[in-house]
Amino acid sequence: MNTLFITCLSDSLKEVNIPESGRHLLVAVSGGEDSMCLLHGLIKLKSVFDVDISVMHVNHGLRATADNDQRLVEGFTAKNNIPLYTHSLKNELRASRSEEHTSELQSH
Repeated sequence: MNTLFITCLSDSLKEVNIPESGRHLLVAVSGGEDSMCLLHGLIKLKSVFDVDISVMHVNHGLRATADNDQRLVEGFTAKNNIPLYTHSLKNELRASRSEEHTSELQSH
């Protein structure tokens, strides 16, 4: 059964010429409702458009739910046999904030 969302997503993919068989889509997924819904829709349309899907998740570590979001994406992609690439910016952001703080202290 096609929902209105799946029909609209299918129409949008056609507008940007995704229907070319054999394409690979790398989908950025945050773990939030919007990107999870998009991923779910793309999985439903995967065979219709004959595309391969992979997912990229970047854990910025900015929200308290960041690790839970990553686990959600990991579980969903594993369940649906979708390749997943992850990257964490938590350490880089901490280092950057530490450098900014040190610089502020030195300037006073």
